[in-house]
Amino acid sequence: MKLRDKSLLNLIKGKIYKDYEIKNITTFKIGGKVDYLVIPEDYEDIRLTLRFGRDNNIPVYLMGNGSNLLVSDSGIKGIIIRISKENFIKKEIKNNFIKSESGVPLYELISISLKNELSGLEYLHGIPGALGGVIAMNAGTDGCSISDFLKEIKVMNNFGEIFILPKEEIDFSYRKSSILEKKLIVLEALLELKKSKRENIFSTLKSKVRKRRLTQPLTFPTAGCVFKNEGENKAGFLIEKAGCKGLRIGDAEVSTIHANFILNRGNATFKDIISLMKMVRERVYEKFNIILNPEIIIMGEIEEEVPFKILEPW
Repeated sequence: MKLRDKSLLNLIKGKIYKDYEIKNITTFKIGGKVDYLVIPEDYEDIRLTLRFGRDNNIPVYLMGNGSNLLVSDSGIKGIIIRISKENFIKKEIKNNFIKSESGVPLYELISISLKNELSGLEYLHGIPGALGGVIAMNAGTDGCSISDFLKEIKVMNNFGEIFILPKEEIDFSYRKSSILEKKLIVLEALLELKKSKRENIFSTLKSKVRKRRLTQPLTFPTAGCVFKNEGENKAGFLIEKAGCKGLRIGDAEVSTIHANFILNRGNATFKDIISLMKMVRERVYEKFNIILNPEIIIMGEIEEEVPFKILEPW
């Protein structure tokens, strides 16, 4: 795919990479090439890229830190706009509020909260994403979600219009929000936390770190939890009881530490991961009559039918 007259190259101030290997920027270390990866410098770069894609009928996708993501080995036809720790990292603290741009990694906000004796985000320790993606997916752990601490967000729609959305105007549910459904781009968020003693926050963090080391596989690349919990039924429990721990296809393996993680043991392909996900879902359904749905986002050019939802472009 060619950018007509290289006009986008001349339009934006940020960086553009051609035929970029997506696996280099995903925590799964899987994914083929995208035609163009755009690292915008400011809001105007995002607006211009969206307009360029729309005017030229070129698909545009959004990407954050690359966690919670499985990309096809056939790559992506079109443009990826990446908002991560390379850009959009301004943050401001006032009283018990943190205003942060969407590229700031969640772990950095947790560290800032600790230093300023603000409690709440420590309960989300272990989530690897940047703030924008964390909010869009309403990421969480142990019964706590990012939306619990959200006051409002600044977003851009696919026509480049920017506006503020109070939390009350956003539909949040388990690992889901109306942000993705409406194809909004999170630019900035205002988080409301509670004052607390540093030692209390640190104690919670220590406990979360200890639990993560004991219960999650940290040696090989993963995309975090693969399937959503179904009501009171924990996906990891269902997968383990269905006898799936240690199942392997190619270099993709169901973790023996936490059954809801799939490992890339070196050279796992998109097809390996999808085939293993299908096998796990079938075994869980056979044993419990429960259909597991992916928590990870699947995107890219798919050469064969996949029984999971594929992310559509902006």
